[in-house]
Amino acid sequence: MTSSKQRHLEIKEPVPKEPIHEVEITSFARHPPHVRQIRQSIDDIEHHVLNAGGMCVYPTHGDPNDDTGICRLVLERVKSGLFRSGVAYTAKRMNVSANIDAEPRPTEALYDAILFVPDEPPTVFTVICDKITRRKHSEALQYNQSIAKGIVAAVRKYTDEQFSVVFGLLREAELSDDVRFKKAIDRIHAKTSQLAVPLALSMFEKKFRKVLRAFLLSLAVTDCVRRTDAENSLWVLTTEQFRVLTENIDHKHVTVNTRPSCGGTVLLLEVAKRLQRSGPTMIVTKSDVLAEQARTQSVCEYVFNADQFRTEATCRKPDIVNVVADCEVTNCLEDQSRKGMTWHFIQKPLPATGPDTEDPSVLLSEDESENECDNGLFGVLIKRRQRGQTKSLERVELIQEGTTATTELYNRKKALAATNRHQTSIVINNPRLYLTKKTELNALKARNVAMGGQQVVHQPQGPRSEDHTEKTKTPRDPRVHHMRERTKKEIKRWTEALRV
Repeated sequence: MTSSKQRHLEIKEPVPKEPIHEVEITSFARHPPHVRQIRQSIDDIEHHVLNAGGMCVYPTHGDPNDDTGICRLVLERVKSGLFRSGVAYTAKRMNVSANIDAEPRPTEALYDAILFVPDEPPTVFTVICDKITRRKHSEALQYNQSIAKGIVAAVRKYTDEQFSVVFGLLREAELSDDVRFKKAIDRIHAKTSQLAVPLALSMFEKKFRKVLRAFLLSLAVTDCVRRTDAENSLWVLTTEQFRVLTENIDHKHVTVNTRPSCGGTVLLLEVAKRLQRSGPTMIVTKSDVLAEQARTQSVCEYVFNADQFRTEATCRKPDIVNVVADCEVTNCLEDQSRKGMTWHFIQKPLPATGPDTEDPSVLLSEDESENECDNGLFGVLIKRRQRGQTKSLERVELIQEGTTATTELYNRKKALAATNRHQTSIVINNPRLYLTKKTELNALKARNVAMGGQQVVHQPQGPRSEDHTEKTKTPRDPRVHHMRERTKKEIKRWTEALRV
């Protein structure tokens, strides 16, 4: 296997936690699927697929493992100008890429494609070898018909349009030029359109848009997202997850570099689930939680953790076709990797954000390590406490309205290290935000300090008494004003990170 046929990808963008929207679905299904998306994922995916304009072909690049050149010929014929506009979705194994049920794919079936063209019926065709026996031709036709049925069933879940397709086989020689290709497509239309209701095959502009969107939605949904508040929901993949999945599912060797909170775990499970449709697939993971989730959801046939894979002879199953792993298993996969697909997910740690902050998730527990926080004032003070500094630190309280968890998390982290504390209370006049802080203000000995003209109360060190509490105004101090603005910005950045 040459290095040119290996795919090296990277997922960099963290998956945002909100806003979460319901995907509005109207269909003939008795129980329409409940689909959620983060922000406007399906709109972003549609824009990603249709960004070229005219007749779009997706995925846009060919298959590097295709030594026959069939993939290249299909792309050339579709984009040759026979169709003014529309979308062609191509795949070496459509049942895997589109995540649909289909008959076993015969070796004589070389490539699959579906054409969505306005004013023409959607067309599903499979390219077969020129020299093929009658028996194998019948098997390829059954496979092609099952692909067509699977696409129709998947699309009808997400639209209320009457929708059907025409389907058939193309020989390799019919891809040699535009004339033969056009005749082959017309032959498919004439032969199978008689089996469908004419209304279901019509494709005016509005229906074309709705059916195409439903098809893309069927490609992009996953049930591998585990959330306690949405156990029975499907989720739309992010554009980056969708791109990595659909553009590389036909590649033999794929390496994906990812980071925490970037959706690598969901993508790993979805890849394994779709590869299972091409043959027995094995997941090898170093995470016991991920292995348990894969077994519970029946993602694929075999699931092993890393230690179990290296020690048990049962992991060397002779029928394993595809391997998806998040740990190094290259030395153990020499036999399996030749048969099918191998996806390797490498999770890189989060980058350091500065010399004073080794880990930007230092405020979070181990279970919360995928959540990120900004390197602001709150994070710096907590790190100083964890490092056991003996110098006096101020007491910092960040109480956001309606967020009890923030206070509890701070109290737990505050108790981890013993420090000398000298409290100085400073109240910023904001009805929703209160801060007490002393590090930068130790040099200010004044009893009452004005911040931007607002009154600030400094409690005396002696016994409490109403007579001892005084309110005064002093001239605006530029140093304090600068400190106040800086503090408010840091608090705002950190609280916004908590909401995510």
